[in-house]
Amino acid sequence: MTIKIILDSNILITALKNRIQLFKEIEEAVLNKIEFITIPAIVKELEKLIKKGGKTGKYASLALNLMLNKCKLVDFECSKNQVDEALIEASIKLNAVVATLDLNLKRKLRKANRSIITLRGNRIYCLPEELK
Repeated sequence: MTIKIILDSNILITALKNRIQLFKEIEEAVLNKIEFITIPAIVKELEKLIKKGGKTGKYASLALNLMLNKCKLVDFECSKNQVDEALIEASIKLNAVVATLDLNLKRKLRKANRSIITLRGNRIYCLPEELK
C-alpha cells in the first residue's frame, strides 16, 4: 500500500534551516511505500514567502525547489482559500497524511481523524503510530 504524504511549507522550511533530510527521515520512519505530493495552495504559500525576501524568502525558495523536484504536484482545487483548510480537504479527498509543525493545523487534522507526521527536535513522529 502506498501512503500519500502532503508536506506543509513550515515543515519543509524548518527541516532546511536545521539541515534535516526530511524526505529520507520520513521514508525511514514510515515503513510503507510513500508518494510525496503537494497541492497548488502550498506552492502559492511558498511563492508569497519568496516575495517577502530575507532569510525566510531564501529558505522558501529552497523549499519550493526541493518540493517541486521531490513531490508530485496534484491538480487539486480547494473550495477554501485558507492553506490549512486546503490541506485538510486534500488530506480527506486524496486519503493523504499531512506533514506539518503547525499546532493549530495538527489539532484540526486530529479532529478530522487524519494522520499526521511532525518533527520534535530532529526526529520524525507519526500520529497515529500505525504509520510506522
